Amino acid sequence: MRRCLQGALVSLVIDPSQRCAALEDAAYASHAGCYTTPGSSVCGLAPADLAALTRSRTPCMLSHEVFHR
Repeated sequence: MRRCLQGALVSLVIDPSQRCAALEDAAYASHAGCYTTPGSSVCGLAPADLAALTRSRTPCMLSHEVFHR
């Protein structure tokens, strides 16, 4: 997943005219596809890995900003 998420931003990061807000928008927009694409999907994680991911990301997923995207 990390590689997919990073790859989604490469073209924006190498363009010096891009603003932080554009990078942030692109990062949020890429998450659903990266988390469900075969080969990098959370669906293929072992139950223990999925539980660890959920525990580590729950505070982020519950943030005010995420709900407004």
